[in-house]
Formats: sequence, C-alpha cells, structure tokens
Amino acid sequence: MEQVTLTIDPHGDTGLVLVPINDILYLSYVRKYNKVAFYTEKGTYYSAGSKEYWTHVFNTSGAVFRDVDRNNSVNVERICRIDTLRYVAYFERFRRIGEFKCTMSESKYNRFIKEFPLNDGKLVPRYQ
Repeated sequence: MEQVTLTIDPHGDTGLVLVPINDILYLSYVRKYNKVAFYTEKGTYYSAGSKEYWTHVFNTSGAVFRDVDRNNSVNVERICRIDTLRYVAYFERFRRIGEFKCTMSESKYNRFIKEFPLNDGKLVPRYQ
C-alpha cells in the first residue's frame, strides 16, 4: 500500500514521517490549525491542504475514502461497525473506552449507506 508523508505535530516542528495510507482511519479538517488531521491507531498526523483534496488523492491511490460530513472523510475499508442512530463509524469490532470513532452527518450517512449497505450495523463489503 502507498505511503504519505505527514508531520507529527500541526506546526511541523518535529519533522516528517511516512504513514501507510491503509493505517489512516479517517481524516478531518482542523480549523484551529488550518490543517488536515490524519487519525491512525498509533497517533494523529497533520498536513496542509483540504479534506476534499486528500480524499481525492487517497481514492486515486487505490484506497476507499468517503466524505461523511463537512469536516470528516472516512477510510471505508477500516470501518468495523456503524451506529445507525447517532451516525458514527467505529474502527473496532467491540466497544471500549477511548475507541476511535468518526461522526457522519445525516445526509452524508444516507448517501454512504446507499453506496455501502449495512447488515446488522456492519458494512456489506461491496468495495472489495
């Protein structure tokens, strides 16, 4: 899988690191820093650009990312379950304190579900 060069902190003071695209759970625009944050199980990384730009770059690199609200774009292949009442994507099979989750807007959730149907809160893997 492809890798992307990102910074460990929003100001770039700690330099650059290579992060595999498949490790990215979701990405989010952070207005405070005017950067995009990339969330992985190992940490959060940052880069300049827009959420839409990075979503497009990842999709043209073979990943499956979808825009799920005005700030978030999710790596579809990493979703384990979705809360269909609160419109939240989770990246672990079982609930735990501090688990990673990505919020979705209602309208973009509905569009997402049309493309990737659910079976008992889990995605039907049409994208594979």
